[in-house]
Amino acid sequence: MNGNNGTATASALTLTVTYNATNQSWTVSDGTLSRTFLPSNIDASQSNSAITTYRVVSGTTTEFLSLTTTGTGAGQTRYVGAGVWQRVTTDTTTINGRVASFAYGVQTPDAALPRTGAASFDVRLLGARNFSSKIYALGGTGTLSVDFRSGGIAGNGFYDETDVETGIVARNFGWQAFALLSRSANSFLGELTLDSIGAGQLRGSFFGPAAEEVGGTFNNNPNADVAATGVLYGTRGTTPVNTSTDLTSPATDQFYAPQTASARGTLAANGNLSAVSAGTGIASVFQGDLGVPLVFFGNDGRIMWQPRRGIDTPLSYEFYASTDFLRAGVLIDRRSSLGQIDAFVYGFPTTNAATPRTGSASFNVALNGGIATNGSPFRSVNGQGSLNLNFQSGAITTLGAYTVGNALPGIASNLPGTQTDTGNWTGTGTLSASANSITGNISFDGTTDYSGTLNGRLYGPAAEQVGAVVQASSSGGAVMAATLTGARGTDTGASQSGLAALTTTTVLSGDSAQYYVVNGLSPAEQTLNDSNVEVTYNPTDKSYILRSTTTGVNFGNAKQLDQTLAAADLRTAESSATFDVYRGADYTARVFKPGAANPAIALTYTSFAEVVRTDTIDGRQVATRYYVPFGGITPDFQIPRTGSASYSGVVYGYGRNGATQREASLSGTSAFTADFGAGTGNVVLSLTATDATNSAVSNLGNFTYSGSIAGNCPGCGVGNTFSLRGTGLNVGSNSTLVGSFFGLNAAEWAGAFSLLLDSPSGQATAGSTYSGVTVGKKN
Repeated sequence: MNGNNGTATASALTLTVTYNATNQSWTVSDGTLSRTFLPSNIDASQSNSAITTYRVVSGTTTEFLSLTTTGTGAGQTRYVGAGVWQRVTTDTTTINGRVASFAYGVQTPDAALPRTGAASFDVRLLGARNFSSKIYALGGTGTLSVDFRSGGIAGNGFYDETDVETGIVARNFGWQAFALLSRSANSFLGELTLDSIGAGQLRGSFFGPAAEEVGGTFNNNPNADVAATGVLYGTRGTTPVNTSTDLTSPATDQFYAPQTASARGTLAANGNLSAVSAGTGIASVFQGDLGVPLVFFGNDGRIMWQPRRGIDTPLSYEFYASTDFLRAGVLIDRRSSLGQIDAFVYGFPTTNAATPRTGSASFNVALNGGIATNGSPFRSVNGQGSLNLNFQSGAITTLGAYTVGNALPGIASNLPGTQTDTGNWTGTGTLSASANSITGNISFDGTTDYSGTLNGRLYGPAAEQVGAVVQASSSGGAVMAATLTGARGTDTGASQSGLAALTTTTVLSGDSAQYYVVNGLSPAEQTLNDSNVEVTYNPTDKSYILRSTTTGVNFGNAKQLDQTLAAADLRTAESSATFDVYRGADYTARVFKPGAANPAIALTYTSFAEVVRTDTIDGRQVATRYYVPFGGITPDFQIPRTGSASYSGVVYGYGRNGATQREASLSGTSAFTADFGAGTGNVVLSLTATDATNSAVSNLGNFTYSGSIAGNCPGCGVGNTFSLRGTGLNVGSNSTLVGSFFGLNAAEWAGAFSLLLDSPSGQATAGSTYSGVTVGKKN
């Protein structure tokens, strides 16, 4: 810091500090100026047990050297010391003052610097600042938190200012510091902000054999009237770092080493980009205790303190995934002519030891990020897809559909904006056999094609979620940076390759319609539909577990579906080209065979099971017949959004024929029209009843089910599951069909239905009650 006639400047300075043990002298030099201080130069009036001050007068120049006391005593540092070198030259009209602050000592060798773990340091702040001709001494304390793995450094504390002329003290100013540790050397660079001055540069290093202590210097020069310099130094403390498990409001200072991808380019005044390239990404993310502040540290040295969330400002960000275990989002930096977007994923990864090594999992994933293209502004890319992971082999596949739009990434509203491109992505990768690390390749096949890399991790204590980043580029030089994140969901392998191609145990989606007769009730015949069914299929031994996952519902006299079709119960001799037959101690069942050899209908992605059993519920005998369609459900992102399709299928069912007052099986055909653009569906079942007692056949007629096929997200387009209601003369209002699309691009479908027919005379005793299933494929 230099002062002359009320003007001030501050900058970093390379300083050499030498100690001569023979005469116990100290020499400080900046390459131009140099001064040696001897024990005889100690100024006792300015020295005490904590600091020693030397004073040398040479003509009109007076120099001071103040050094902190080092040692092993309480409050002392052993490996690092702090010093201030002051030089004042006085002539007849001006006073030229110069203050140099420095940290010195035994630096930690580069190779010995920790690169894992975290630590806190109890630090002291010493320094000086001026305001015009006024000089103030600075003194304070605080805490510096360091994450050696990511390189992030953050600190805060308080300091006092003492007017050196009057002795008046102004107390409790705050300071904050953020810096990034070099990945290859023992040095860090960042900024330190003083409440009374503003932001300035901070640089420093660690001291001691194993980074037991820290020291750094700062300089601030907000304008020509004010400059400051000082030193921050201290030893390891006991304040915990990185011990919180709460991403929203951590109880301690928390650093994260994110997965990151980046794109950047030179920004024109109109927002268009040139010289587009991949960026260097984010090195560390910091959250203070209780979540504030949020700071991003760039590998290029940028320190992005408390960007605005979801607001169109020069520095903003948005989280596109925010769960208990991870955060994923995009940071957009337009503060200078170099614009940059950084996609990031961080949180609490699954430990290496807890990473599963058997079985498989599927994740419903979302793609969110941005694209930098020469001649255009930043654009958003968003999509939905799936990621399948075989924990045993480590093999990973992903696929999905995406849209590129003109909305700015890193801002929440109106994504993706006006569509400029759309397409599908596919990718493959590997989960490391020894660590929680995902690597792979991914490609995008829109009007502009992209290809690149996929890097990620599993998150949560039991790998409940996946988070990865995409770094991709086009042949024309455009760069994509995006996140790919999601939670466990439905396996998509069967929807892409078919049921016959499955080689490992797979959980498939399904529905259920059950017809059950409760002895002693009137009417005894009842129906129930359930749209929450999972079917676990083992293709090795052809066993099945059919289970309803519905919760919070009183099934009353009905038995909630929970049936195992064991491999030992398969009756090959009783099976046919249409059905595999299972017979256990308390049930019989048959499973519709997929494949071209099925004479009823050749399906690839869809099947169903019919299960018959009798139970005692609340003292009553209940005979139940379940119809459970299941298969490789079409991922949402493969459901068409425009046009329509027609499907033809077959029908199976069972119930009570009101005309004969006896039970009968159903057979017939179905015709399903899906209007994907309008989001509506219409099913016509053409049914025949075969009397269970005498095998007499009667034509029941045609029955229509219609309604929305928007699934669980009305207004979001067509879903892969839906519910339709029966309509027409004598069709009861409780007649419903729960359906699902199966296979690649909704190639097939299935529905579990209940059909309640009132008698023409309106007498309930003459009505009919059926449940059944229909399966079909596109015409």
